[in-house]
Amino acid sequence: MSTGDGERLLQGAGTLIAFHRDDRLMTAGEPATDVLLIGQGLVKIVLPDAEGGQPVAGVSGPGDLLGEMGAVHARPRTASVVALSAGHAWRVSAEVFRDMQDRPAVRDLLNETWRKRQENFDDRQVAQSRGVLTRVALHLLKWAEHFGRPTGSGRRVDGLTQQDIAGVVAASQKQVESALKGLRHAGLISTGRRTFTVLDAPGVRDLIRGNRSDH
Repeated sequence: MSTGDGERLLQGAGTLIAFHRDDRLMTAGEPATDVLLIGQGLVKIVLPDAEGGQPVAGVSGPGDLLGEMGAVHARPRTASVVALSAGHAWRVSAEVFRDMQDRPAVRDLLNETWRKRQENFDDRQVAQSRGVLTRVALHLLKWAEHFGRPTGSGRRVDGLTQQDIAGVVAASQKQVESALKGLRHAGLISTGRRTFTVLDAPGVRDLIRGNRSDH
């Protein structure tokens, strides 16, 4: 079965909710009473640190399942989920989700969720050894490929601020601003308020692979 089958099962068992930018959909430390299946829009995953900060661990979008680990193991949430844009999602109670988790279609969705999460972790580990420009390019390309809306000039992603990007790539906002400027001047991306468009995906890939200058 495809992951689409698992998504449809959870949609049928859940409650459709709408959200707006900056809505807090899950809060770290609270009981994991439900899971979220994102239908439309982008959200950021925030991991509170010991200093009281709120670093962004990643971005999720349509088709992504969130909160499943806490629900499966009946543990408090380890991360908060905050909306980056308007959208909608399905909430499925933890009890219902646990009853459904061994169905083949839902198990396929869980396995794909964990595979993507590990892949994202691996990408972040590799990226930390690269310059800020490359780290920014890698994440912009990934988000454009996964969540981007096709336009006449490329793939556009709405909702992310420079501060959001800085949190994900572990850099300062000033460094991210400089990286975005470099990518714009190279003709690889265009940017606007809380939006970017990848104009030249092959060119971005060349930069990530080291075939273009990385400052």
